[in-house]
Amino acid sequence: MLFERIADSYRKVIWFAGFGALGCTLAAIVGEAWLALTRTSPPLEPVSICLLLDTSGSMSGGELEEMKQVARDFVGRQDLSLNYLSVVGFDNWARRFSSLSQDSGVLLNAIDGLEIGVSTNMSDGLREARATLTDAPGDRYILLFTDGVPNSPHDTLRESERCREQGTQVLAVATGTADVFYLAQVTSDPLLVFPAQVGQFEQAFQNAEQAILSRQLVESDPSGAGTAFGVMRIGAWTLLLAVGVGLSLVAAQNLYFRRAALSRTDAIRGTLGSAAAGFIAGAAGQWLFSSTTDAPTALVVLGRIAGWALVGLLLGLGVSRFVPNLRPTRGLVGGVVGGGVGAIGFLLLGLLLGDVVGRLIGAAIIGFCIGAMIALMDVAFREAWLEVEYGPGEERTVSLGRRPVTVGGDASEATVYVSGVLPVALRYILEGGKIYCQDVASGQQYVISPGDTRAVGKATVRLQVAAPVQKKRSAGGSSPVSPEPQQKTTPSPSPSPGPPAPTAGTPPRSTTLYLRIRSKQFEMKLGAKLRAVEIPGLETNSSDQVVAEVVANPNDPSVLGLKNHSNRAWEAVNSEGKSSQVDPGRSARLAEGTKLRFGLTEGVVSLLQSAN
Repeated sequence: MLFERIADSYRKVIWFAGFGALGCTLAAIVGEAWLALTRTSPPLEPVSICLLLDTSGSMSGGELEEMKQVARDFVGRQDLSLNYLSVVGFDNWARRFSSLSQDSGVLLNAIDGLEIGVSTNMSDGLREARATLTDAPGDRYILLFTDGVPNSPHDTLRESERCREQGTQVLAVATGTADVFYLAQVTSDPLLVFPAQVGQFEQAFQNAEQAILSRQLVESDPSGAGTAFGVMRIGAWTLLLAVGVGLSLVAAQNLYFRRAALSRTDAIRGTLGSAAAGFIAGAAGQWLFSSTTDAPTALVVLGRIAGWALVGLLLGLGVSRFVPNLRPTRGLVGGVVGGGVGAIGFLLLGLLLGDVVGRLIGAAIIGFCIGAMIALMDVAFREAWLEVEYGPGEERTVSLGRRPVTVGGDASEATVYVSGVLPVALRYILEGGKIYCQDVASGQQYVISPGDTRAVGKATVRLQVAAPVQKKRSAGGSSPVSPEPQQKTTPSPSPSPGPPAPTAGTPPRSTTLYLRIRSKQFEMKLGAKLRAVEIPGLETNSSDQVVAEVVANPNDPSVLGLKNHSNRAWEAVNSEGKSSQVDPGRSARLAEGTKLRFGLTEGVVSLLQSAN
């Protein structure tokens, strides 16, 4: 039943997800301008890097030449007035082609001298690379390129541990038959392994280079400023994204119910709440990120994800105030999950596509996930809701709860806007295990049942429930209480004696038949009509689009049937399994347990018992 409800409401989920993605992307574009304006020069601190390049027999052909070319390009991008590079190749054994140098000519000649060998003695290569970095200035890195499995995996892991003990970090570009899971042990961090196919070595080298320089929550290039400035800078960036997502989701909610996208009040409340959420989460995440310079990259990445989850948490909590009867806890959970999942996509795309493109597409993913999860939490766990049909194929749903849901012609007053009617025509509320509908014009209030349908202007409002609404017992437990058949209730100034209320075990005094189609229930009362939009797969030539109608048996008016007004025959299967065909113009008897097959759609007749 849960999956049916989600499937029936997928349009609402996609609606919110699309607005979330759009709002976050537009905000990210503004955020790029902010990052560019506040970016400062990086600190002048040297970095020492050894290029450790695999020249085993499997690298013969185009792979060796491509590797040599991207290595040359890597050298060309370095500031050799500050940084130091060395070049080591390995096959049967390791060979030092260049010690640490700031001379590009020496380094390029060393790369040109690489030649093909036979085996893959990676452990010897790491040992030699580590030796070239002994007493090297600044942070030390080994950038390993390999396409195979080492001769001695055990010795290689032991040598990688010695590198870390020396304070040297290993990064790996893996291609061919290289085992990325094994290389994750060599680097001690799976995020420092960069897979690459032939023809894509350049991008992998650039990603590794960015990882070496990366010390920002959302950027690979260092900002060059202190921790306090970095916290404020990135906090402002996430503030922009949060405002984009928050306002877009509020607009999505308003437009969904045909109201103006943003009222002045909505804009102020949405901006202030989203801004606070974004800044707090972004600043906290950047502070954590800047404070863990010596922590494993995996831990730092978890901090990034946690930061975005916090953004989603606060946004979900805030947006729940705008979505009718969305419990704050559900909005919170949806926001956390959406923010966390979106952050993973954000980080992966940033790694694969580079900073700017990765941030823009990643922002869209974050907005999409937060919007989708908040809407999903709304539709998946609601107990009762209204379906508002404006016309064929145009339907909206709104959850019911203790917060009243109103339908009317004043967009500033009504939850659901319908043109050409009273400012507030109907008011619905779910309370105490019962669903009430108040006709505002007459002042009458009714207890209504699933399938209750009312016309408001050119719109049709229908009540649906997921399951019998739960009513809390006075002792603190709960027991199912089915919504009562429609009945008018009038307030009384004082209690008056009357018959005792029904208790458990009291026989019901009336019964009502319902037709369940997927997650929707339709009351089968005399004269009730179902249209093509309510039974997918059925068509009719009539202008009112009615495909089925509840009629009485002319010989026994107490027996009801469902008359076929569609263009195709149905199949009716009674509770005993007997099947019969219902041609257009004919009727199928309505009885508990009867199944009606309308082509690919199936309905089941059930009996709801209640006391009058």
